[in-house]
Amino acid sequence: MHRDAEPSYLRVTFWALAFLVGTLLVTALFGGFEPIAIAAR
Repeated sequence: MHRDAEPSYLRVTFWALAFLVGTLLVTALFGGFEPIAIAAR
């Protein structure tokens, strides 16, 4: 009955974690972390 009263920061944290996990998965699919290491240079 009180789902609308749930703290918004829980949703923000959930979406933030989901975004990070999704980014890691996409990065892994495209050749691991090598592109990040190359971009860091």
